Amino acid sequence: MDLGLVLVCYFDRSWEEGLDAVVRRHLGDPFFNLVLNPGHLIHLDEWMNTPVYPGSSETLRSGQAVQIDIIPAIGAPYHSANIEDGVALLDARGRDELQEKFPDVAGRINARRAFMAEILGIRLKPEVMPLSNLAAAYPPFLLRPTLLLAMR
Repeated sequence: MDLGLVLVCYFDRSWEEGLDAVVRRHLGDPFFNLVLNPGHLIHLDEWMNTPVYPGSSETLRSGQAVQIDIIPAIGAPYHSANIEDGVALLDARGRDELQEKFPDVAGRINARRAFMAEILGIRLKPEVMPLSNLAAAYPPFLLRPTLLLAMR
């Protein structure tokens, strides 16, 4: 199994085709047994009102917070790890407002974006704001948490 594939489907730059379609294009093999939708909005209605589902034509918009979930249910004798990353989507105006009103938050997001690009090899669209220092951090070995997968 190509573990780097997990990261590719998360940060594929072609989200316009739909997040569900991107994930299933990369991990649609029955081996991964994707039984849940690979993303949803972040709030009280996160699973009940998601714009992420097969065949969705809904548009993710600036100002939305989205949790991207890759939850393979591979089964014995294999084991898998989940990746669940929260991101906010902000257009140029929203990014300017974030920088103006919350410069510390914008600084942390920009630092994480730089880490993702320079260390992990993942270049995000400008609109994607990772909300955690763990976004896209995938340590493949339980006893080596400082070792992360990176795109090359």
